[in-house]
Amino acid sequence: IASQLVQSGEPAKAIDHYRAAFKKEPVLFGRNFYEVQNPFQRADKMDDLLKLVDETDLRSLGSYGYVGNLVQHLVQNDKTREQALKLFRRAWQAFPNERSYLMTSMYNEEIWKLPEMYDYAREAVIPSATQNQVPEWFGLEQINSWSSGGKVATIATRLLDAAKNQNKMHDLARDIEASLQRLPEWSAGRALLAAMQVRKGQIELAQAT
Repeated sequence: IASQLVQSGEPAKAIDHYRAAFKKEPVLFGRNFYEVQNPFQRADKMDDLLKLVDETDLRSLGSYGYVGNLVQHLVQNDKTREQALKLFRRAWQAFPNERSYLMTSMYNEEIWKLPEMYDYAREAVIPSATQNQVPEWFGLEQINSWSSGGKVATIATRLLDAAKNQNKMHDLARDIEASLQRLPEWSAGRALLAAMQVRKGQIELAQAT
């Protein structure tokens, strides 16, 4: 019924139906992200939508993709940035295996000035103490964007920038080295150390690393 109302040009009338469907079967919302969000947005009722999301176990949506899309939408607006952070924090706990993807939703430069973003990036890039085996390039496999000059941006580059801005380069290097002691096959760790050395102008040391 909600979909038919939207197609008939009456999105405001569709909201109550979407709300009822969402409460009964949240996974439908995750599968039809834009179709459901647009009526709330057009009716200036995004607060109602966010309230529904707040009351829902995010895992019941069936996909981390919807949450990431919603965070990305909210983080671009000054008025909804705090709501974006709140949702991001919940998603971080709900989808521990998808943290690298969730990080890609945080494009806003102001967000990356927050101290907590360093901690999130660190968790997404550096293997935890409970991980006894990781892919060779764990932490570097997710590319966010490419520039016209061939430079790529990743969560790892965000992590290095945040570490520099927060004077945590030494701490980060120590954490990477500790992980390499446990996981010598983690090539991404050596690459990260080399990148940090390059930033310090230690080219020969980086080549050896």
